[in-house]
Amino acid sequence: MTEDIFKDKNLLTRFVRKLRFLPDTPALIQFVAGDEAYLTLCSRIVNASAHGCQDLQLLKDICLKQEFDFQVLKEKLIPVARAFDLTEDESDYYELLGVSRDADPDEIKKTFRKKVIEVHPDTGDQISDSGREFINLQTAYQTLCDPFLRQQYNKNLHDENLWKEKANHNHGLHRLNPRNSQKINQNKSAKNKIFYQLGGLFLFLIIAVFIFDFLYQQNSSF
Repeated sequence: MTEDIFKDKNLLTRFVRKLRFLPDTPALIQFVAGDEAYLTLCSRIVNASAHGCQDLQLLKDICLKQEFDFQVLKEKLIPVARAFDLTEDESDYYELLGVSRDADPDEIKKTFRKKVIEVHPDTGDQISDSGREFINLQTAYQTLCDPFLRQQYNKNLHDENLWKEKANHNHGLHRLNPRNSQKINQNKSAKNKIFYQLGGLFLFLIIAVFIFDFLYQQNSSF
């Protein structure tokens, strides 16, 4: 089923077109939450570095055709994935590279070269599975060294923090989890059903009293 999603050209095209023009993180969250397929796409795109992204080639081709950079699409989805607890790696790119938020490109480049030697599959002393640390470092470096991607990433961090604050104000981020949301909706539906049943019973009693009073008055007149 999952593989079919990534072969559905129409679905992927709708996803990219809609995602491209949504203005902020809350709008993105609402859009992705509305379809299980979109949640699957969001999870796979954000975690592409962990799983590999061969099955995302069609999506990348569609992004190219729509003139929408795949990396930008991924950056826009990161705070959404974190809100739904779909991310496998929630590393802050600045913390991952060990630089400050206002570090200049030269400092980022120098730090990256130093760290990459430690984790590169060919030079590192301790190698993680599939060179995942190296891939994460490379993604962080490419994002923070590109002015446009860095600006988008910083905006995502800001939006994510605002959304978390809003979510915590509403009794925690766990409410954003699709499974929890489904349970809440089920509970609401059950409560609404009971409310309507009680309302119907109350209305029936009112009608019954009205009919009884009417018959009583008729009998009294006779």
